[in-house]
Order: sequence, then structure tokens, then C-alpha cells
Amino acid sequence: MLHIFIGYDSREDIAYKVAAHSVKRHCSVPCVVTPLKLDGLKAAGKYWRTSYREGNQMIDMGDGRPFSTDFAFSRFLVPHLALRNGIEGHVVFMDCDFLFLDDIQKMLQFCDPEVAVSVVKHKFVPKETIKMDGIAQSQYQRKLWSSLMVLNTRHSHCRKLDLETVNTQKGSYLHGFEWTDSIGEIDETWNWLPYHSPTTRYSYDSPKAIHFTDGGPWFPNYKDIPYSAAWYAEKALVENDFANWKHTVDLFR
Repeated sequence: MLHIFIGYDSREDIAYKVAAHSVKRHCSVPCVVTPLKLDGLKAAGKYWRTSYREGNQMIDMGDGRPFSTDFAFSRFLVPHLALRNGIEGHVVFMDCDFLFLDDIQKMLQFCDPEVAVSVVKHKFVPKETIKMDGIAQSQYQRKLWSSLMVLNTRHSHCRKLDLETVNTQKGSYLHGFEWTDSIGEIDETWNWLPYHSPTTRYSYDSPKAIHFTDGGPWFPNYKDIPYSAAWYAEKALVENDFANWKHTVDLFR
């Protein structure tokens, strides 16, 4: 059983549904998707970081830095949540602004089983200062590496991500992967960025998963972004069967 955790933000509910639907629809093995909903994590005593808003922008009280989504920090709870529920080995975290076009199991086959975490090692320096619905486009070391992570819960470095660490450490420590030096690499076709990733010419290196990191078709300003047609097609499938599709499990024990 493959366990996939997807970041959830109430502003992007449809993005989450499309991402979850696309990854499950293409997956060749049984898989369970869990949304990282902040209210549930708080109620379970897993998350107690505090923040405040300046307009649309959220600011973390711990380090005074802006962040973009409700799951900016909660993603690093995935190893803890998995282990608490007896899930050992590889688990996946992904942002909600993904659209999978291929089988995620193929991606896992190329992940080094000995490392703590595998990621696409983007060299991403955004030119824009604003993204999504008007929030800041922050710059930091290893930007976007944490948007798609294959985490090895058996590795001692993943076990450093306990409740105290995730709730108190600075964003630069977590997103900068200062908690590990055991980082494997995933091909960029699995975290392909419109307008940023290299354009491909051959079927074998074409995008396997689109990451609408600047903003996806659910935002008015990005309705015509590359691969928007594929996203709209997946959304139509969601509207037909998502309500009857049992795809999530509560792992907030």
C-alpha cells in the first residue's frame, strides 16, 4: 500500500481534489491519499505554530517570515504521522498544486532506498515577486525541493522531524533540509514547472507531473497557463465521480 500525503489549503480545495484524483487515477498499485488539513492536526495536538495575516499574506510568528499555504510547515509532520500509524518505508508528500499525468509508482522505482528523502533538486530563482492570489514569492535555499518529497520513515534523519522540531524550528531549517544530508534525486519530469522547467522534445522525457507553482488554473490570472487544458479535463472527471470516491484516511492520531 502506497501512502500519499497532500497539502490542503481551503483556498485551493479544487486543486487538492484534482491532484488527488490525478495521482490515484494513474497509480498502478493500491494507494491511500491523506489531506494534511490544519484544523485536524491542531485538534489532535500535532500542530501549534502560530501565525498572523497581513491581507492575503500569512506570516509565521516563529521566524517572522511570510509563507504561502496552510501546509507550509505541516508537510514535515508526514514521517511522524506515518510512524504513529505503523507505516514504515517510503511515503510521499506533494503540494496540492500538482497534476499527475503518469504513474507515481514509476517515480518511486528510481528512488534510492537508502537515503532519508528524495526530491527534485530544482535550481529555481523566481523572477516574479507575487504569485497565486497576490501573496509574496519568497526566495530561500533549495526552493521547491520540499514540494514533492519521498520520505523514508525508516531513516534516522526522518525521525528528527518530531513534533517539537516541526513546531519550533525556523522555516529555513525545514525547507532548507538542514535536518539531513541524505538527499536523493528525482528526475525533474516529476515536478515540472510551467514557464521554468526545460521544454522537452521526446516522449520519454516529457512531463510526468505538472507543478503549478506560480498559480494554477483555479486562479483567474492563471487560467491559460501551460497544461491548463489537462487540468480542466481532470477537473471534469473529479466533478463526475469525486463525491463517491473513497480516497482519504484520517491519520491524525
